[in-house]
Amino acid sequence: MLGKREIQFQEWPKLMSLFFSKDYDVAKAAVDSCFSLFKKIYSSVEDVSKVTFTFSKTEFNKNAFEDTLVTSIKKMFVLLPHGVQRMMHDSTLTEPLVESSTNLALIQRLNESGQNEITIVEYTRSSVIESVLYIQKQVSLIADIFGWKVVTGGLSPAWKPTPKPTPLQIIANDVYKEITGKQMRSLAIHAGLETAQIIQEGFYPNMDLISVGPTIQFPHTPYEHVQISTIDPFFRFVKGCLMKIQNL
Repeated sequence: MLGKREIQFQEWPKLMSLFFSKDYDVAKAAVDSCFSLFKKIYSSVEDVSKVTFTFSKTEFNKNAFEDTLVTSIKKMFVLLPHGVQRMMHDSTLTEPLVESSTNLALIQRLNESGQNEITIVEYTRSSVIESVLYIQKQVSLIADIFGWKVVTGGLSPAWKPTPKPTPLQIIANDVYKEITGKQMRSLAIHAGLETAQIIQEGFYPNMDLISVGPTIQFPHTPYEHVQISTIDPFFRFVKGCLMKIQNL
């Protein structure tokens, strides 16, 4: 996880020299400095010996961006919000939970026609829709300062945790215990889920929903895989829930 705020902001000037420097020695020094910090923070939990960098010199690209645009990008990167923005303050939660976050999801150098055009994509998610709108406004104001065009869309609906067990959660707990002999542990998580799309206004805002599935390890990485042994109990769990709902 290189998106940690301590790396992003403490080493920001050196990272910027890496991304935009025309000087080979400056770029190499920036990488070495950032990697030293990376090893210092993560060596206790990650095998950093497998992370390596290869340097090579190339001819200067005549289509490189002008200095004024580079300066604009550098300053905007520092100001744009990134990471956790707000934690939930709910006495019914047993564990700390992120309410709102946003991240620099994508940076593109060329447009669809292959022309130089910087596109920066921020992805924001929250269990409170007003927080999403606030962050969008914040990003828009920052972009406006530097004369960038802002396009908003693909809003991820909010789905707040329920303070008390719902009828469907009670059924799910009973079925899980019948299958495993153990009490099911229900958790609220900070993620974009399809359930939020279903219950948003205009569809089924009052529907009782839960999100379940087999165990997936290392999601959203090249190492993502499903734990096969959890597929059969998951199938029996869903089937058991449907049977109990049918008999209500």
